[in-house]
Amino acid sequence: MLGSLGRGDLSMTRRWRVLIVASVALVVAAYPSATAPSSVPLSYVAGITATPLPSSTTAPTLATTAVPAVAASPTETQISPPTSAQTGSTPAPQPLCSASQLRAAVSVWTTAPGVTTGRVVATNVSTTLCYMRGEAQAQMVDGVGHVLADSGAASARIASDDPYYALGPGDRIGTTVEWGNWCPRGPSQPVTIAFVLPLDLGRFVSSTGPHTPVPTCTGSDDTTASSARWTP
Repeated sequence: MLGSLGRGDLSMTRRWRVLIVASVALVVAAYPSATAPSSVPLSYVAGITATPLPSSTTAPTLATTAVPAVAASPTETQISPPTSAQTGSTPAPQPLCSASQLRAAVSVWTTAPGVTTGRVVATNVSTTLCYMRGEAQAQMVDGVGHVLADSGAASARIASDDPYYALGPGDRIGTTVEWGNWCPRGPSQPVTIAFVLPLDLGRFVSSTGPHTPVPTCTGSDDTTASSARWTP
């Protein structure tokens, strides 16, 4: 066949070969991976669409919320001990009862040779709580108000170890008073007992019955009186 081609045809054939070789070289140079692909793209697989992954993935940060401290629940109810005003064992708050808050009456008289004892009960007639403490100055008073015997101003006192006693409205508290050695003629009746409270809290007089035993005389013209602490 080549023998039948002329010189012009042979020259043309060689030119085409050169152009084809050059074209193939250009294609290989432009697409080097086309000759030997290293892998098949996911987009070539039927039914699967390739989605590019982000260059870097940051793990989400979990939000933390501070948990408030929970106070431990008590396992049992704590019961406060009785106040000192109720027990009368240790100091309690003021105020102390004043004479204007109290009414008193002699509940009983008892006699012994030369001595008469009166038991007095005082009641809180006010509408407020107050406290009784210590001892009052006791006075034996006759029916016209004359003082027959007096325990003395020093007996109106409160010692550091004296208990407090709560006296609510209508509550009562008591004491005893002794007097004796009576020699003059009998006093005007009824004989009763007055109390002078410490700390300038006033004076009040107890009511009494129509007759009070008069102590017997023991040989002295001096009369005596003594009082005791207030107690429930």
